Amino acid sequence: MKNLLCLAGVLLFTLTTTYAQDCKNEEAQSHLAKADLAMEKAKNATDYLYAIDELKKALQYAPDCSDIYLNIGFLYDQAANTGLIEDIGYCNQAIENFKKYLKIKPDSPKKQEVQDKIYEVEYKRDQLIKKYRKRPVSFGFFGGYNASNLSFTGNEQANNFNSKTGPGVQAGIFLEFRLSNNVSFQPGINFAQYISGIDNDFELTYLEFPINILLKYKIYKSTWYVGLGPIINYNLNNTIYGYYTDVESQPLIKKTDVSFNFKLGYSIHAFFMEFGYKAGMTNLSLDNNVSIKRNSYYGSLGLKF
Repeated sequence: MKNLLCLAGVLLFTLTTTYAQDCKNEEAQSHLAKADLAMEKAKNATDYLYAIDELKKALQYAPDCSDIYLNIGFLYDQAANTGLIEDIGYCNQAIENFKKYLKIKPDSPKKQEVQDKIYEVEYKRDQLIKKYRKRPVSFGFFGGYNASNLSFTGNEQANNFNSKTGPGVQAGIFLEFRLSNNVSFQPGINFAQYISGIDNDFELTYLEFPINILLKYKIYKSTWYVGLGPIINYNLNNTIYGYYTDVESQPLIKKTDVSFNFKLGYSIHAFFMEFGYKAGMTNLSLDNNVSIKRNSYYGSLGLKF
């Protein structure tokens, strides 16, 4: 624990042995020791956040130990140096914990130094907010696979037709408009090839225009998110002929249709990966007596800037 306290002391002030006296609880001491070890090896925000987690556990056993709040504030301030939007939240956490320290110890000899640190972190936070207000839009691209299936219903031939699931590929680009820290609007353009049929002999090529809303949850440097929204699809090739009618040469798939997209994603820095499901919402068939819907699962890897 001496390393942790000394490190805080170098940048803020000299901490006294009061810290140890206030945290005599054995369980609290155990977590403080783990935080100290984490600090010795800390190289990035993830390491700082691990130490913070141990300090928060120590607070459960020593809630009146004011210097724990002081060190949590210091560590959040150190974590807020990645240049990413997450730094804004880290700054807010640092300020909150410094204020808790002053609330518990209003007559602390370090009062002015802690207050000055609050002003410093508030300034850093405000600069970050200005920076990201200027960058509400990001750009990205991805590539991946899909597994699609066509479902047929209607006349006798269609009802007896069983389409197998086949492998395909997809790629796309998108813009992401940040509406808040946890919500984004994401339109894009995809190129996708879907393969299905009795012997995987249906090859449907589409331009897709997805319109997704993303709901995000941040954990340390990474983000988990759920995306959902409609996709407008434009068929580039009409390759299904006469499989379920007596007309062998007539194309039987509409040029446009609509599907609904649901996806689960994970991102860290510029990298992201997604898994999702596209459900056919409209009938693809030009034959009024037959209904065809295309459903697919997919996975993608990509980069966002």
